[in-house]
Amino acid sequence: MSLPYKIVVLLKGYPRLSETFIAQELLGLERAGLDLVLVSLRRPTDAKRHPVHDEIRAPVLYLPEYLHEEPLRVLRGLVKSVRAPGFGAALRRFLKDLPRDFSRNRFRRFGQAAVLVGEWPDGGGWLHAHFIHTPASVANYASRMLALPWTVSAHAKDIWTSEDWELADKLATADWAVTCTRSGHAHLQTLAGLHRDRVHLSYHGLDLDRFPPLQDPSPTKEEGLALQHPLDEAPGEAQERCCLPACGGDAGRQGENPRPPRDGADPQDPVTIISVGRAVPKKGYDILLKALARLPAGLSWRFVHAGDGGERAKLQKLADALGIADRITWLGAVDQKDVLAAYRRADIFALACRITPDGDRDGLPNVLVEAASQQLACVATDISGIPELFETEENGLLVPSEDAEAFSRALERAIRDPALRHRLGAAAEAKVRRSFDHHTSIAQLKALFTAGARR
Repeated sequence: MSLPYKIVVLLKGYPRLSETFIAQELLGLERAGLDLVLVSLRRPTDAKRHPVHDEIRAPVLYLPEYLHEEPLRVLRGLVKSVRAPGFGAALRRFLKDLPRDFSRNRFRRFGQAAVLVGEWPDGGGWLHAHFIHTPASVANYASRMLALPWTVSAHAKDIWTSEDWELADKLATADWAVTCTRSGHAHLQTLAGLHRDRVHLSYHGLDLDRFPPLQDPSPTKEEGLALQHPLDEAPGEAQERCCLPACGGDAGRQGENPRPPRDGADPQDPVTIISVGRAVPKKGYDILLKALARLPAGLSWRFVHAGDGGERAKLQKLADALGIADRITWLGAVDQKDVLAAYRRADIFALACRITPDGDRDGLPNVLVEAASQQLACVATDISGIPELFETEENGLLVPSEDAEAFSRALERAIRDPALRHRLGAAAEAKVRRSFDHHTSIAQLKALFTAGARR
């Protein structure tokens, strides 16, 4: 069933390298027959973009990020929104919210909602927000002005750093909400009270066409040119290395371990540990670096980090202080095709997520699902939604957060034991391909949008 209207999708920023899961979902919904219009609160700041962004057909409208930068546009939006059928209801909601959050941010969200209403896309009949904090505030006000239904996808930081009163108010007015971890689902259901049945659990999953099995010899549109090996080998050596089983050679097709059995004993062929993620506190990269520094001196390993972020320079200084800087490659921002190539060259994936003092945390980091799809043995912490993918000793190694010593011991085990890595990686890949196919989440979302259209 195609919907009789367009779905207006409200995003905090678009496009973003760190939000591949959202882009993948948008493309999936388009392919499922839904007509989308994207509205972003911020313009893009990343220098690169993923190939999936170029496949999304939906037009993008950018709201003023700061109201004072486009005063005439804001004024036009207010004039038009005052004539909207629900402007009074939205204003009353804003005045009720204001004493509990008297901030420039609160005024900005109401002003952005007015601009959205004033520039409402032709044919738009439903408003859906990604993230239940600021985008959902704009959606809540705009939907009231227009007297249209709205819904929300909640993720991680937006849940755990928002006030309970605000989450409860939004859940009381949204037609439905989805979130991507059991812990987030349980928390939102509790806050929803009598409306708990409106809150649904839906894992993002992975577009497995973009992450084919490691031993699949066929080229994919995502692979492109492989990254240089972290040892900074010459181009000829990199090309030669692509003939190894790790890049889809005969051993992988015969069901054997598709990666060379490195064990950390050969300084000329060290075990490669990779991590992909923004350099921000909740990713726990300081803990990971300290864990790496604790590894035995005679063990041969390299660490590769892909991602940008405000903490990167600080982490590089920490690596210097720990005496491990010469073993680390900092790739910076990397697009999806090169991330895939990096996964395929690595031996271990590591991520030391934590819960920060303000409550910020990851849900189930999509990079863990990606890494598992490539048979990478994963070492991670046991917080948030991570145990929903990994069971320690079965398909990964999980340790408590903030424990660099425990993380180091787990890394040492994985480095020394290629058979363990293969067993854990194969089991993790099997679970991803069985339970984390993104077509499942797309079908769930389409069903929810379709049910709303029938009412």
